[in-house]
Amino acid sequence: MFFYTVKTVFELERFKNPTKKDKVNHHFKLLLLGISIFLSHNAQGQEIDLNAIEILQENQTWETFEPAEIGPIQGDFQLRLKIPEEAKSENHSMLYLHKLQEVEVFVDSLSFGKTGVLLPLSSRKTPTGLLIHSIGNSVQERIEIKPKSQFIYLNVFHKFEKEVVPDFRLYSAEEWQETVSSSREKTFLIQGLMGGALLLITLYHLLIYITRRDIPYLHYAIYTGLIFFVLGNETGLIQATIFTEYQFEHNFIVMCQVLSLFSSALYFIFMRSFIDLKSLLPKLDKFISWYLWIVVSVRLLVCSAYFFGLKRAWLSMSYVSAMATLTVGLISVILILRTKDKLAYYFTFGSLVLYVFVMSTTILSLLEFNGIITPISFDRIYLSEIGIMIEIIIFSLGLGYRMRMQENEKSQLEDLANLKTKFFTNISHEFRTPLTVITGMTDQIKGHHKEKELIQRNSSSLLNLVNQLLDLSKLDTSNMNLDMVQGDIIPFLRYLTESFYSMANDKGIRLTFYTEVETQVIDFDESKIQQVIFNLVRNAIKFTGEGGKVIIHINKPSADRIRIKVKDTGVGISAEELENVFNRFYQKPTSHEIGTGIGLSLTKELVNLMQGEISVSSQEGIGSEFIVELPISQKADLQDFVFEPIYHNYESGSEVIDTLDDSKIKPLILLVEDNLDITTYVKNILAKDYAVIIAQDGEEGVAMAQRHIPDVILSDVMMPKLSGFELCRIVKSTESTNHIPIILLTAKHTNDDKLSGLGTGADDYITKPFDRKELLLKIKNILKLREQIQNEYSGGKGEPKPQDLFMSKVVSYITINIANPDLSVNSLSFELKLSKMQVNRKIKALTGQAPAAYITTFRMEKALLLLEKGTFSIAEIAYAVGYSDPNYFSRAFTKKYGIVPSEVKKPT
Repeated sequence: MFFYTVKTVFELERFKNPTKKDKVNHHFKLLLLGISIFLSHNAQGQEIDLNAIEILQENQTWETFEPAEIGPIQGDFQLRLKIPEEAKSENHSMLYLHKLQEVEVFVDSLSFGKTGVLLPLSSRKTPTGLLIHSIGNSVQERIEIKPKSQFIYLNVFHKFEKEVVPDFRLYSAEEWQETVSSSREKTFLIQGLMGGALLLITLYHLLIYITRRDIPYLHYAIYTGLIFFVLGNETGLIQATIFTEYQFEHNFIVMCQVLSLFSSALYFIFMRSFIDLKSLLPKLDKFISWYLWIVVSVRLLVCSAYFFGLKRAWLSMSYVSAMATLTVGLISVILILRTKDKLAYYFTFGSLVLYVFVMSTTILSLLEFNGIITPISFDRIYLSEIGIMIEIIIFSLGLGYRMRMQENEKSQLEDLANLKTKFFTNISHEFRTPLTVITGMTDQIKGHHKEKELIQRNSSSLLNLVNQLLDLSKLDTSNMNLDMVQGDIIPFLRYLTESFYSMANDKGIRLTFYTEVETQVIDFDESKIQQVIFNLVRNAIKFTGEGGKVIIHINKPSADRIRIKVKDTGVGISAEELENVFNRFYQKPTSHEIGTGIGLSLTKELVNLMQGEISVSSQEGIGSEFIVELPISQKADLQDFVFEPIYHNYESGSEVIDTLDDSKIKPLILLVEDNLDITTYVKNILAKDYAVIIAQDGEEGVAMAQRHIPDVILSDVMMPKLSGFELCRIVKSTESTNHIPIILLTAKHTNDDKLSGLGTGADDYITKPFDRKELLLKIKNILKLREQIQNEYSGGKGEPKPQDLFMSKVVSYITINIANPDLSVNSLSFELKLSKMQVNRKIKALTGQAPAAYITTFRMEKALLLLEKGTFSIAEIAYAVGYSDPNYFSRAFTKKYGIVPSEVKKPT
């Protein structure tokens, strides 16, 4: 097999000292052609027709060069190749042009058309050639050489500013076919084996990710997949098989090094997830994150430089960017190695192997590009391929080691979970034993019903907490099973909701059950559904204030799903806390509510166990909405449900109702205190002589003061939501409550603190710790002062004080409407824009009389004044003071004063 390497004419004469390349190819018969570069450089890249070339031959001379003087050629240029006599006689007809981007071929005056690596294969006369790295099929043209042919002319056009080392050869048809076949077979065999191995590794790790959902395996699968395409591009396989009609676009992608950019980025991403770089070296992790954004942005700018004519800078920056990425990677590997992390050893060793090989390839390319060294014949792509395969093998071993570590950790966690389950099981039984004793002994105590109720309620709450912890541990170890039955879930949900009506009513909350589905037979676990509904509804009521609403809404978003919504108008959840709402043991840092934070976590895991989904949306200050969706199936056994009464263990308002009944004979005191121990202590002090209602914070205290109109308010100063000072300001500035005396309880004892409290409207101040006699005495004195105020109004003669706006309104309204027989507590409440209970409590607090009795007294006093004047008859006076029956008026007057109206004497 013969081929002809293009050299200069002068080399033919001076071939006594062959070059290094010639020595490598010494076993070939070399027939040297003449290569000449026309001095007139065609910078515009315009095509030159044959006439122009002939004219140039007649008017200008061709200058020839020594081989050492011919470096890489850049730009558009023209070549003239002298055809040797041997080529004419042996009928060589295949001209090999290596990787010229675009070239027009002439043999003397005969044109053979255009070819080049930028042209689609379909437009080339001879598309199949040798496989060239990063190029694909080589450039070759079938020509006809006649005995009289002298020169081959080449008009070369470069659209990408990349230097080309001339490599031109002549082959016979048979020699060309043999050369192409052997070369392509060798390349396809080697690269096919390597590409197949890469694809298998990619699929293997992708399957592991799908099975384990461990993100490093996904990153590694994408990384090895990109390496497959990078190697396919470097060897020319992609261009020869995929980009056959898009050679220009592919060359632009290659010049921008898009695949290299993506593979480098995936390398760093894999590094971060594989060794958990954020935990191992957080600063380096942050730097690499920023570097990836920067290098992508710079590479985009470099690619755009081509369109602005900055071709040389574009090409140079591509190499600089590659070198920078390799440098950053090498520094990162060194820093990671210093951590002495065992898992990091796999990554660093594999990376160092790759860097040695790739850096060698890159440095050689850069030196050749800048003309520092002459091109070497060794195929540099194999250096990178060897480095990549070694790196991938080491990384795969590292992932295997990581998997073993995870399996060991999983085994240890399972052992720990089993130990925890045993612990919770044992501790729950240990708790149940003393709780049983406490509950049993409590039942034997005679009397003390309220104290017994308190003990029973807290014992049940503690037992419920233990059961929740046990359920969580069972869920962790997958020991909790579903006991599915088939039945209509709608009446069951309604039944569960109705069990909360009493709790909601005690807090003044409107609880509503609303369903768009009248009946729905479904498989469900009664106890699990009950736990979910109880946790959600109890929380909704717990965090919703008086006057709020809680709605349980049932619908079907699709034929195979049922949706349960629990919506409230409570305090809501802030955006930053919403993401933690289902985390175990999470409690709002500023929350004063007592709890463990496991209720919602257990709820979520129970819903997941039932193949359902739970979500939450909330806005602080507006309310929350929890949505549970469950699948509809009908495979379990049918069952009829017996709905037995459900009793909730909570601190209900029954205690308040009882004390309010006692308030007919006992003054009502509102205790506002967030410390349960202080609450119990103070309540025990007051329980004998006073009815006591309790609020746990300032907001609840204000609400209860407006709702119940107590005779005295005892309030702590330091409380969540609203302090005692703020409570004073609100109570004293509200018309319905401004008459209520307030005693502040606080640990602050300086004069400034006392003055601050009294300045907000407080009537008295007690410092903790306080003497019980002092507390009782201060309350007694406050109530005596209230009695004096009552005496001023009790007879109906007392004129309201200017500052008492409330009584001024009452007296004015009664005076104006005294002749109206329908004047009553209802009309008075409507006029004052207060509830009947609020009016009743306030008037009684100020006058010592109920509103109805106060109105009657007011009428009688007015009638007495009219009778004393003697101007009107008894019937006229009866009508004037609101009695429609004079006889009934006479009887009422006689009962009030002990004499009939006619016996009233005029004043002398």
